[in-house]
Amino acid sequence: MKKFKDLSREEKIDEALNYRAWRHYRNIKARYLIALRNNDITTLEYFENMGGHFRQIIENTYEFERAKLCGFTEPIYDEFDWASYRLDIVKEIEVCKSRIRIAKTPSGKFVCGVDHSTGNAGGGWYPSIYDKLHNTEKEACEYGLEYLRSVMINGIEAGKTDSCGNYNSKLINDTLREIKKLRNPCVQLELF
Repeated sequence: MKKFKDLSREEKIDEALNYRAWRHYRNIKARYLIALRNNDITTLEYFENMGGHFRQIIENTYEFERAKLCGFTEPIYDEFDWASYRLDIVKEIEVCKSRIRIAKTPSGKFVCGVDHSTGNAGGGWYPSIYDKLHNTEKEACEYGLEYLRSVMINGIEAGKTDSCGNYNSKLINDTLREIKKLRNPCVQLELF
């Protein structure tokens, strides 16, 4: 199979038109087709250096353009030539059986990922370039705590009709108490 950049102009147009782009990728597909129509060599090289086939080009371009907002300046690929941008975790906060992870981007902004457990039910995500950017670590931490709090409050409501143990009220209440402690740390008074 030939690499995409080695195809003829007509074959490239055919590949692009046959690719059913997901909503987020339609703009990139349109930009590529416009560059192809205008024979814009610089733009075509930018796109075609992003991967070996059209789908990979579109998805890697989308990911790299998001990564640029986080401070990445060059595309980074895994062993299969898919874009892969990893962030360094700078802080992990355990809240009962849930966890908040704060990561720092190359631009100095922070993102947050939350793993939550309400008993047998749970979910979450690892911090990535697609998360909301925060100016400070504290801001990202507050965002994570607020998200976790909202999940627990929804868990209380869902637990009223739960018959499977997905929503453990003791765990949810313990988590809410711990969130409150983390948000309002105790002020210790010292005697002089």
